[in-house]
Amino acid sequence: MEVTLGRIWNAFQKQTDDEGKVIGPSLMEVVVGMKGLAARVVYRIVSVVEALEPVFKRVEEQRRKLVEKHGTPNEKAGGFRVSPEKFAEFQKELSELMDAKEEVAAKPVELPEDFSCEQLTPALLLNLKWMFTVHTMPELTKVK
Repeated sequence: MEVTLGRIWNAFQKQTDDEGKVIGPSLMEVVVGMKGLAARVVYRIVSVVEALEPVFKRVEEQRRKLVEKHGTPNEKAGGFRVSPEKFAEFQKELSELMDAKEEVAAKPVELPEDFSCEQLTPALLLNLKWMFTVHTMPELTKVK
């Protein structure tokens, strides 16, 4: 399956507030933790997550290098801060990274047409729709 690096990175990021404090799990943590799924669906989800995780780690490493390249150490909060003067150049390079596509050795998770799971909310599906396909039964044709 071909996926942009930005989609992979976003799927593994924990939800944070404006100050960077973690306020919720990542999309992948939500998907992996869903209850009431058929064993075959769980197996496929875990397979996709395992294929995507090493890509996420490489993308995160490159993102950190870009922050260090364009930023200055932030002694108060730790880490680095990109100044407004360098932000446009940083954003350009980061966008190029996140827009790049990667062929991942995994297939989208196939969900049955009648699939139901309370934890798989519309918002979650919207953000991870690239990871799922819905299997529909072929129309039966009438025999004359």
